[in-house]
Amino acid sequence: MIVRDTLFYRTLVSMARQRPGLDEPRCQAMLDILSAADALRSALRHSLHYAEISELQFCVLTILLALDPLPCTPALLADHAGVSRAAITEALDRIEARKWITRDRSQEDRRTYFIRLTEFGRTVIDQLAPAVIRHLALQADGLKGNAPQQLQELCGKLGAPITPLATA
Repeated sequence: MIVRDTLFYRTLVSMARQRPGLDEPRCQAMLDILSAADALRSALRHSLHYAEISELQFCVLTILLALDPLPCTPALLADHAGVSRAAITEALDRIEARKWITRDRSQEDRRTYFIRLTEFGRTVIDQLAPAVIRHLALQADGLKGNAPQQLQELCGKLGAPITPLATA
């Protein structure tokens, strides 16, 4: 985790200042973005902690809500969530134990399971998602005017693929 004004942060900024070819202001800006992203993700996890749900479990429930009433396979859930199938299986085990989903075996291919939200799971995500969105909106309270749009555009530029990191 990158936290502003720590020894780790200051050392990286200092290295950017001292090394030829490194642009200190841009490096510091990127470290600030990473720091803000870490803080936002930490706040999200903290708010989900009170609901006794992990970030991945929240993600799974949200995906299932988006696809509702259609069922979803674990492989498709993993693809949509950007995680491994093993991680999805663990998340599904936990939310199934809470009666938020059902897993039904496919009649055509007995190796395949279809995942669906239960009524209880739908109620949970219907209440939790707006609360999380409100919490995130509060985190963004300092963004005024067209700042949200500018931030989105900037994030789009920064999210472009780059060449993998080369080590010396």
